[in-house]
Amino acid sequence: MSDMEDFIDVKVTQRGREIAEGCYKLPVTIGRAEHNSVRIGHSPQDMTISRTHAIIQRAAGQLQLVDKSANGTVYRCERIKQGNAVDLGVADSFEIFDFKTRPERNSTERGFDIRSFLNSGIHIIALHVRFAPKPASGLRFGSARQ
Repeated sequence: MSDMEDFIDVKVTQRGREIAEGCYKLPVTIGRAEHNSVRIGHSPQDMTISRTHAIIQRAAGQLQLVDKSANGTVYRCERIKQGNAVDLGVADSFEIFDFKTRPERNSTERGFDIRSFLNSGIHIIALHVRFAPKPASGLRFGSARQ
């Protein structure tokens, strides 16, 4: 497992409005308490959202959603109950009341990992040189025309 697999991108919307978006280190905790990676339902205080409502973690190489709430989390139109876990698919999202959460593989994983590239021993250096056009007669660089 590479270091980049320890991070995921998470986007949270509420009624179509973006609430949070960022790259977070796994495990990602979601809830209204201050200690959570992603805070929802804290302003104004929404008691239907648990202090730690859900956790996104990696288990056996797969992203997994674990419900920690009293009220449940909705995944694929079914309510997950407290303590239960489900594996998240590539384009999956889940809902905590009117907060829709979409975790995705970290964007740096989709491209290439510069650390792996540098450690591979394969190095390609590109040099791009641009020449300036020859100045018009009577003008010199760095001097003002009088």
